[in-house]
Amino acid sequence: MKIKGINFLLLLGIVFFGFTADYSRKINKCFISFNPDAGLVAATPDKLPKTAQPFRSVPTDDGDKFISRNAGYRILYNNDKGAPFVNLKVERCDNFSFNKDKQNLLSHFNFLISNGVNMASAQITESDYSGFKVYGFSRNSIESGSTLGTYVLFAEPNMMVYFYFNNLQKEYRNFESVEDYQIQRDDFIEGYTNHLKACLEK
Repeated sequence: MKIKGINFLLLLGIVFFGFTADYSRKINKCFISFNPDAGLVAATPDKLPKTAQPFRSVPTDDGDKFISRNAGYRILYNNDKGAPFVNLKVERCDNFSFNKDKQNLLSHFNFLISNGVNMASAQITESDYSGFKVYGFSRNSIESGSTLGTYVLFAEPNMMVYFYFNNLQKEYRNFESVEDYQIQRDDFIEGYTNHLKACLEK
């Protein structure tokens, strides 16, 4: 793959600043301390290793784009059958590229929608939760796809919170229909954003 023009310069900047970033700086615990009231149990957060690439490469209609990251965590939220219903990722981007990173990620979401099956909407949805804007897309059926919904919350000045809602085999599901999944999805995002807002305001 050839990288041209601004994409090449952006990649050089991400690589340079990513490898020189201070990985000892901690992500605010508010982003990784959410525990749902009931139904799901948070696993121990997995920290993004120092050896990880300082950027994501994601496909878009205009070719592969880059999203910077210099620190991060992943937390699985398991249901009462021990299956991971939610895969939450919290990543910090580089300050200088955050706006471009947001643009590239939303372009990636549009690409996934246009190339997906059983999509609930032809466009990215935008919702307000506790004062946070959450963007994403979802499927309109639980009978296909390994991921039912993909969402992101942009928190200034440089944080991205990804919500991946996993589809599961029938014997491991904690939802019976697409409507049931949607209720649990919305409850999780609402609970997380309520927690994040209250925690950050302390």
